[in-house]
Amino acid sequence: MAAKRSKVDGGDAALVALAQATCKRLMRANDASHDYSHAFRVAATARELALTEAATHTTHAAASSDGGGEGEPLYVDALVVELAATLHDVADHKARCWGCSLFRC
Repeated sequence: MAAKRSKVDGGDAALVALAQATCKRLMRANDASHDYSHAFRVAATARELALTEAATHTTHAAASSDGGGEGEPLYVDALVVELAATLHDVADHKARCWGCSLFRC
């Protein structure tokens, strides 16, 4: 049985684009170690890892009780992983203050 994986398309693509635009707007003035390019690289790596993990691992809880089966494929929501990775440094307290009410300095 093939691993269940989320794919980014349709409305998901619009959500990813919104997260990227938000990240870029809020992080563009950060130094190169934690600017939006960093977040986009992390997101690409995280998504690839999520899909690889989903394709190669099964859940332990779903394994057969006699220990002889492989269990169900591990479900990884690649969209959630990509969004979390894209936005992971947006509210980092070590980054500069953006003057936005979302952030308290």
